[in-house]
Amino acid sequence: MRVPKSFKLMGSRWTVEEVSDLVALGECHRDILTIKIRKGLKPAIKETTFYHELFHAMLFSVGLTDHNEEKVDLMGALMHQFFKTMK
Repeated sequence: MRVPKSFKLMGSRWTVEEVSDLVALGECHRDILTIKIRKGLKPAIKETTFYHELFHAMLFSVGLTDHNEEKVDLMGALMHQFFKTMK
């Protein structure tokens, strides 16, 4: 599975950037429609981080701004599992 460079949600184009100066594994910035992922992560951690941040982006896209990190983490992990195992 590859992490995309960009994608669309609700008609808006989001970009995905790998950055070396990130303290957290990933960040989702709704104001600039960008997901940032720490550069140099192992592929499995990079993918899991992307899906976590993607779920944040999905919530922002439908107007929800109060995100429960435990639920976001769970939904991100489930999306990752779904896409890794679908045939």
